[in-house]
Amino acid sequence: MLSTKSHPHWQGYKSKVEFLASVIFLIIILFQAGCAKRGTIVKCPKEDYENFLSVYISQCNLDSLSGNGDYEIRKSDDIFFGNFSIFYSKNPLRWGITLYGIFGVVLSQIEIKNDSFNIYSPLLDESVKGSVRDFSIEDYTGIPISPLSVPLLTTGRVPLDTLQLPSYCIEKNENLIEFFYESGNNNEGFGWVPIDKKIDYYICQKKGRKDFLKVKFSDFKNVGNLSFPHSIFFIYAGMEETYFKLNYRYIEVK
Repeated sequence: MLSTKSHPHWQGYKSKVEFLASVIFLIIILFQAGCAKRGTIVKCPKEDYENFLSVYISQCNLDSLSGNGDYEIRKSDDIFFGNFSIFYSKNPLRWGITLYGIFGVVLSQIEIKNDSFNIYSPLLDESVKGSVRDFSIEDYTGIPISPLSVPLLTTGRVPLDTLQLPSYCIEKNENLIEFFYESGNNNEGFGWVPIDKKIDYYICQKKGRKDFLKVKFSDFKNVGNLSFPHSIFFIYAGMEETYFKLNYRYIEVK
């Protein structure tokens, strides 16, 4: 399979992919800049973080998920809306999302399978295929996030690459703790609500830049023995602010 960098017509694709990234946002992947560090900054007690992991991992340990609902995308004064369907499996790793426009017409499809991705849209002359490892979301959005984190976020989970302790915690109030990870020039973190045992939001930003991604989770409902947010709100702030909202009507997990 050709990587995007070696595709003979990649330059032509790149301009169209950049358009999709700004208008459709998550079709390509897809610290809040104005959010000050209010609260008490502390080193994370190992016990507190282990308690969080014991709750979070048990809540989000799933082998597969499928669902559907409606979406809304806003970029400047442009608004797109319609229905979506989604699937995810852990082993083998597969994730796909299809966005439908008016009259059920397919607007875009993206699929990740192990280390490869495939993007289809009527806006492209032909499908774009390549290796996930060769694709840099940061090149298009300024956000240092892995493409493999996107499937997790769209299914109501946050990426935890390791189980190591966060760099620091911010106790925003008695029922909201922010865990932050610093890796080089990158920042990512999430807000944890201990009483409700849920993650309220995820944030990602490169140090010294105004571009940021914030993902807000709400409308939690029980699906079997697990709790999932049925509303997932992506906010991307860069040269232009864009948001992408998924409202699940149906979720099935195994």
